[in-house]
Amino acid sequence: MDVSSDSTENLFDVIVIGGGCAAAHVAAPLVQNGKRVLMLDGGQLPTISPDLAPDDHFESIRSRNREQDRWFLGSNLSGISIQDFREGLASGNLTGNRDFVIRYAHQLLPTTSDRIQIVQSLAKGGLGAAWGGACAFLSSQELTKMGLPAEAFKKHYDIVSRRIGISGPPEPYSVQPPARLDHHGRALMSRYQKKQDYFQKTGLTLTQSHLALLTQDLGQRRATDYTDMEYFCDPNRSVYRPQFTIEELEKQPHFYYRGQMLVECVKSIPGGVSVSGFSIEQGKTNVAFSFTAHRIVLASGAIGTARILLRSFPSLNQKTSFIAKSHTLIACLNLSMVGQPGDHRRTSLCQLYLQDTPTNNMLPELCAQLYSYRSPLLCRLLQSLPLPTPESMRILASLVPSLVFADVRSPSHRDTDQWLSLKQNNHPNHYSTHIHGNSDETIDYLILKKVKKALRKLGLWPLKSVSMAPGSTFHYAGTVPIRDVETERSLSADSSGRLTQEQKIFIADASLFRFLPARPHTLTLMANANRIGEIICNQLP
Repeated sequence: MDVSSDSTENLFDVIVIGGGCAAAHVAAPLVQNGKRVLMLDGGQLPTISPDLAPDDHFESIRSRNREQDRWFLGSNLSGISIQDFREGLASGNLTGNRDFVIRYAHQLLPTTSDRIQIVQSLAKGGLGAAWGGACAFLSSQELTKMGLPAEAFKKHYDIVSRRIGISGPPEPYSVQPPARLDHHGRALMSRYQKKQDYFQKTGLTLTQSHLALLTQDLGQRRATDYTDMEYFCDPNRSVYRPQFTIEELEKQPHFYYRGQMLVECVKSIPGGVSVSGFSIEQGKTNVAFSFTAHRIVLASGAIGTARILLRSFPSLNQKTSFIAKSHTLIACLNLSMVGQPGDHRRTSLCQLYLQDTPTNNMLPELCAQLYSYRSPLLCRLLQSLPLPTPESMRILASLVPSLVFADVRSPSHRDTDQWLSLKQNNHPNHYSTHIHGNSDETIDYLILKKVKKALRKLGLWPLKSVSMAPGSTFHYAGTVPIRDVETERSLSADSSGRLTQEQKIFIADASLFRFLPARPHTLTLMANANRIGEIICNQLP
């Protein structure tokens, strides 16, 4: 439902700022409980509707479809990336039909950084519109380290799992049957079972991953048919995107969605709080807007939320903490699959986690996400092979079906030498976000050595490791951390998400996290947002 900024009914119960995973799931319980909710979002959408995608699998489209460039490269051919592979996932994952995810972000959300890869989004769905769907139910130790009340999460994990559709191994949560493993996944699990003695001794486990991928129909969404096109187009909506939840909320009479909006400032006013900013709709740039509500929830991502708050409270120290996750990609050759075409019907989403088992209350120090590789652009692999370009291209053409990538991640902690600040540009009303980080922050050599040895035990031969730029996982956190006793910060919140500086403003995104675990945390992000939404419901009349 639309609403005008000059409407006489402008006092909402809650205004949610953002349109990604956290925004969608903090809004859901509010709307379900009858609250009048306004969501303000950048609202960028794909140029080509996924509904127009060909009903066929990857290899058939690549060999026979004359319009395949529309799906693999995009109408502007942005899928042909000229950036350095080391510059991060944005050089390949947010091009082609996914370029809408970062549309206008560079111009409207200017950011400078010290060797840290920063990606922001104004898309409907935020960076969740390009999420790979990897999920994990975090342990009590991990949740506590993040600053979250671990005892509350069983309930909210279950609610979100039912809402979005999670498939994977049986857990004490509502999950669908696991996705079908492809030829690589089956071979690796078979070798793992035969090498149990080694893996028990090293404390490593190989498990099938949980995915935000349907293996059974859910509402209007359909189970995966293993076309391996989920990344490029997904007409069945098998892989969850936060815009799906927003679209469901838009059917409710007391939910109002406004896209093409850029929020700049929030402040307290008599009787509530207000939000102001300007429209980014074509032809209406710089048209100002203002809305008021009883509560405001910031869910614009760790960087976007910090930008709004630092601009809204200029009297504060204009610097706050910042966490960015590092990772290393290891290209591996599955020797037993060389010369074999592999499964035609499959998915290129994460299949397996190679992770260590925590002991004596120690947190896991690594999680390697294992992916089968299949892409229309072999050039993206060039830096993963230790050979000159001409030789590499010829070899890659024959070896692609036997390639597996290990995306190795370790925990990310707060570092006094890593922070975010707001800098004023030449124009008095223009600001840019500056990220300062330790450029030497990479995954420990001993962790990588341990992972590579385990990969060889599984029959994978590591070809080359590429240390990616910190932040290139799109995972940022800690800019408005849940308060602890370690140190005082300019921005902080309590465990309910309430901002220290203003009692009617809440935070629902990863800004709250004091720590990022090695395992994927996006499912936890959504569960925590749902928890905060319920807390706000209980506070409002």
